[in-house]
Amino acid sequence: MSNSSYGNGWKCNWGYHKADNHCVIIKIPENAYLNSFGNGWACQRKFKALDQRCVAVKIPANGYFFESPYGSGWKCERGYLAQNKACIPLKVPANAHIDYSGADWGCNPPYIKKLDQCERPISND
Repeated sequence: MSNSSYGNGWKCNWGYHKADNHCVIIKIPENAYLNSFGNGWACQRKFKALDQRCVAVKIPANGYFFESPYGSGWKCERGYLAQNKACIPLKVPANAHIDYSGADWGCNPPYIKKLDQCERPISND
């Protein structure tokens, strides 16, 4: 019985879900657990849901696990860029540094960015 003012006046116990007019046990796939609401399941850390199962997140070299319901489930370490399921080194030209994001670069002062390099500005002295 439910004290709700909407619905049909009943709800399923913890670990069960409604199916038509009855309660059915929630089938939890391998590498998963019952969620905190007791009405579904979630994948264990370093696994992602795919087609009603939990599959391991494949983390490339120079990458790390990143918990998110969207995307690949991993990010690249600072100084690397995600490309074709891999982390490739960021190409930083002379007179430049990796910026705050860790995924791009900026020129050291007083140099300025021109295409893929850092050039000294032309002085009017």
